[in-house]
Amino acid sequence: MNISDRTLDVLSNFASINQSILIREGSNLATIAASKNLLAETTMEENFGRDVGIYDLTKFLGVLRLYKERDFDFSEEYVTIFNEKNRKQYTNFYYSDASVIVTPPTDKSISFPEDEIITTFQLTSNDLQNIIKGCSIMTLPEVSIVAAEGEPIRVSGVDTSNSAMGSFNHELEQNANDTFEFVIALENLIKLMHGDYDIAFLNTGISRFINTTVDIKYYVAVNANSDNTN
Repeated sequence: MNISDRTLDVLSNFASINQSILIREGSNLATIAASKNLLAETTMEENFGRDVGIYDLTKFLGVLRLYKERDFDFSEEYVTIFNEKNRKQYTNFYYSDASVIVTPPTDKSISFPEDEIITTFQLTSNDLQNIIKGCSIMTLPEVSIVAAEGEPIRVSGVDTSNSAMGSFNHELEQNANDTFEFVIALENLIKLMHGDYDIAFLNTGISRFINTTVDIKYYVAVNANSDNTN
């Protein structure tokens, strides 16, 4: 079998979230940060046919880059990566035991009831990257999504522990239906794949980022200093 460029791009993104991954049998692919504050999931074009544990995902992707045209053979203990044009060139990459990999729970899915969403809005890829860049330049570690009922939603780079650091602000065209403030860590936003996003927040400490450019979804923890006044 082969692995599409799209799946390789997703795996490269997932490597920034967790150095290890367990690719389960089937087409669903998910990863979670060791801190449990960021979970990502998508559907692959491929079906690996077996569980594949990779402890060092960056190393695995590095091996794939050795071969411009690749073919894969997934055996019981390892995957063999062939040079498709010269099958005398190949690498055996052994699987890792699932017990040493931090994996998303399989016994239950993320609960994100649509009728409990506090606010939704959209951010273009350019807007999101500008916010990340502004926060990085001003060394602001958090992003605040804040609004008063009937007022425009504002996305700001902030440091909630030191207001003297200033802020970097992006005011949206959309007005809020409620009064709220949600704060998330910038380090989690940096790990999202480029693209446009539909974003939603619950009052239970979780947000959802759906990439409308690439079929991928993230669940991002909301910081404890967030405030929803309703």
